[in-house]
Amino acid sequence: MKTNNLIHGITALCLLVSIYSCSKNEINTTENIQETIDLPQSNSGIAKFKIQSEHGDLTQCDTLSKGNYLVWWDNDIDLKPQVSRMLDSIQAYQKTCVEKLGMQVPNNAKKGVYFNIYVHRGGDPEDYFTGLDTEFGNYVGGNKFDLPIMALPFDLINDFQNVAHETFHVFQDQQNSPGMEKDDSFWYYEATADWFSYVRYPNLTRSFQGAYMLTAIPEAPLWSFDSNFPTGYPTGWKRSNHSYALSNVLYYFSEIEKIDPLNITGSFYAKTNKTAQEYLYDAIGEGKMKGYFLNAAARMVNDHDFLTRAQYANSVELALSDDDQPQDNNQFVLELTDQGTSTWFRPTKKQVTNAWSFNTVKLNSTASSNYNLQFKGDAKGDFGSDSHFGLKIVVKKGEDVRFINVNMTETLEAQHSLNLKDGETAYVVIASTPEVFQMLGNDYQKFSYQLKLDKEE
Repeated sequence: MKTNNLIHGITALCLLVSIYSCSKNEINTTENIQETIDLPQSNSGIAKFKIQSEHGDLTQCDTLSKGNYLVWWDNDIDLKPQVSRMLDSIQAYQKTCVEKLGMQVPNNAKKGVYFNIYVHRGGDPEDYFTGLDTEFGNYVGGNKFDLPIMALPFDLINDFQNVAHETFHVFQDQQNSPGMEKDDSFWYYEATADWFSYVRYPNLTRSFQGAYMLTAIPEAPLWSFDSNFPTGYPTGWKRSNHSYALSNVLYYFSEIEKIDPLNITGSFYAKTNKTAQEYLYDAIGEGKMKGYFLNAAARMVNDHDFLTRAQYANSVELALSDDDQPQDNNQFVLELTDQGTSTWFRPTKKQVTNAWSFNTVKLNSTASSNYNLQFKGDAKGDFGSDSHFGLKIVVKKGEDVRFINVNMTETLEAQHSLNLKDGETAYVVIASTPEVFQMLGNDYQKFSYQLKLDKEE
C-alpha cells in the first residue's frame, strides 16, 4: 500500500489485510543476489549514508543496514536474522526496478541519507513505535524531510511477496509524470505493485487473490478507484479492492502476451500528462492493447486459465468469505439455457460496459443446437465519445475449451453462427475498448449495445 498526498491514507489498511492475508507455510525464502546496483560512494569506495530519521531512536531501537536501506525495530526483541534476509531481498528488488524497469533509486540515496524502514508490533503497548502513536501500518509514505519511508509489521518482514509490493511503491514515489497525479491514474499504483510482486512470486497459492472479483464486476472501468467513485456508485469489498485485482490484467499483458515490462512502468518516469492507462495504450500500440484486453477478458471468463487451479480456487474462496456485498455481482448480464433472446437484448445501466471493461452472456446447451448471434454496438457512449467493441466466444465442456474470434465491422456490428454440442456452454465476451482513458463528467461513461441470439429450430 502506498500512501502520500496522492494516494489514499492509512485508513485503507483494511484493504491490504484482505489482499495480503498470509499463510504461514507460504513464507518465501530470501532472494539470492550476486551483486548490487551502483550507489553513491565515499572516498573509500564503500557506499555510506547518514542517518536522518523522524521516528528512530538509537537508544530504544536496534538497526541493520545494507546498501542504502536502514531498518529500525524495538531492541527488546531480536529480529536481526529476519531483517538481514529482508534487506537482501529489497536489494534484489531495487536492482530489478532500476536496471530492468527504468525506475530510479530513492531520493534518500541521492541525498546521502538512509531510506528508513520501521518494523513494528502494531497494537503492542510495549513496542517502541506503538508508544510514538505513529499509526504505523503496512505501507510506504513520507516523513517531515519530504523523503519516503516504509513501515512493516514485524510478522510480515519475511513475507517477501508483501515486501516486494511495498518496495515497488518506493520506486513509484520518485515518479515525475503529472498524469500519474490524476485521480484516474491512482488505481495504477496498487495494480503495478501487485503486478511486480506476482511476477516475482508467480507460484504462491495466495498470489492473484483478486482474480474472481474481475469477473464478478467486469463492467467496472480500469481506473475505478475509491477517489473517483461517482455519486451513488456501489461500495464494498470488491469495489474497493478492484485496483489490486487489476494486477492480473497487467500480469496477463506481460507474462502471456509478452509485452515489454517497460511499457507497464514507463508512465511513472515519462514526464507525461497522460493517465496511466492512456500511456499504456500508446506504449503497447492501439490495435494491440484492444486485442490483448479482449483476450485477457476471455481468459478470465475461462476461470482465469493462466493461473494455477489452486490460485483461482483461493481467489473464489476469498471472495466468498470477504465479500460484504454478494448481491453486487454482474458476472453475467444474461444467462440462457436452450433458447435464444427472441428479441434484441440491451443490458441495464447497472450492468453495461464502461470504458475498458467487459460483459458476458452465458448460453447453456443440453442438446446439440445452432444459434445465430447478432451484435450492434452504439456508435457513441452516453457522454458522446466514440465506441469500440470486441467480441470473443468461449465454448466449454468439462476440460475442453475453444475460443472463437468474432469479426466486428467498422459500424460496430457483428454476426456469427454458433454450433453447440450437447452439454457445451458458450460465453459471449463483449469488451468495450474505446479511446477514452479518464472519467468524463460526474460518472463513468457507459458504452451500450444490443445483442440477439436466434436458435435454429
